Amino acid sequence: MKVGPYIGLRLLGMRDSPQRWLAQGPMGTVILELWGGANAEVRAQIAKAARDALPVTHPSTVRMLDAGSDDEWAWVAVVPDMAEDLATVAPLPLGLAARVLHDAAEALEHARGRGIFHGALTTRRILVDYDGATRLTGFGAARVFDKDRLTRSALPPFQTTHLSPELLALGPIDAQSDVFSLGRVLAAVAGGVESLPEALAVVAAEACSTDATLRHRTAGAFAEALKAATERELGELPPATALGAHMRAMYAATLAEKQRDWAAADVSGGVTTERQANAISGTWVALAEAFPSSSRPTSTMDLVRPPPRELDRNELERASRISFAVVSLITVMTLAAFLVGFRLLGPLTQTILVPAPPAVAARPVAPLPPFQIPPLTPPDPARWRVAAPVPTPGR
Repeated sequence: MKVGPYIGLRLLGMRDSPQRWLAQGPMGTVILELWGGANAEVRAQIAKAARDALPVTHPSTVRMLDAGSDDEWAWVAVVPDMAEDLATVAPLPLGLAARVLHDAAEALEHARGRGIFHGALTTRRILVDYDGATRLTGFGAARVFDKDRLTRSALPPFQTTHLSPELLALGPIDAQSDVFSLGRVLAAVAGGVESLPEALAVVAAEACSTDATLRHRTAGAFAEALKAATERELGELPPATALGAHMRAMYAATLAEKQRDWAAADVSGGVTTERQANAISGTWVALAEAFPSSSRPTSTMDLVRPPPRELDRNELERASRISFAVVSLITVMTLAAFLVGFRLLGPLTQTILVPAPPAVAARPVAPLPPFQIPPLTPPDPARWRVAAPVPTPGR
């Protein structure tokens, strides 16, 4: 299977969009998240939203490397990581559920600091790996919402019970939209609101208020409240290592199967390393700080070219005048060169280019008759008369 510049090696799961493929491409071996079945405009919007979120580099987010779209799919390339989504591993023990939601909230707070909101957080968008790390994915997917897709359950499919009322009403999303989703996911992962102790139930209820002004102001505030409530109920917030031990114990067979799949795909030979991911992410962070989202590169492949900068009116006018002057100068120089060349090379050009007249065959000349001297005839005495001498006086 070929998607953009990537070749799909093995399907990792497709119970819900996005599909996750182990793939090989210009970024090495990656996991490719695929969104399909939408029109070209929706696919382009998904890809743009993912590219806008590339500077999000929190440890609790998937390490995005590249994003784009083609005639069939919108795709996001991320660093390979063996993980399961919360919809698969739920319900979790209460303390481990609090750990997952706490780390997810901190990642959302990091994204908020860069002006990015998730807007479509569900149990499918939160992954947990076998080391206990939480990974958020699907940033920007809410930007492609409309009523038709919502009612048809077309791409992208969302678990609407986790989404904020303002998002379902097609209103603007902000940090408090993500807080609402955090509260809903907390209740779902813990096995229901009734499974939450009083302190945690208060946190979830506040986060899930239909009145946005009554919720926690930010995901960071939710994380602090969740940590305090968990420590009050359980004594401490369990570490990520405890979550990893739980994952390896509960899903040992799944982990072994994935390890076999990855070995068969020879992931170790070309996998994108953490250092490479950090370098790529750092480049995107620098671009995000230097340029608006509309002028950033559309793909990591474009990083070799500096993104264009929007010009103001004065710069455009100055550029227009310079362009006109350059074109005029080139025109004058071309005309002058033509005239000089015509004057100097005109005769030579005519000599070379004007064809010579065709040769005319010479007419044969008749030979002259031989020269003959006419015979001499003696003079006729009758015709000649000698005069008598004239006498000289005095003789």
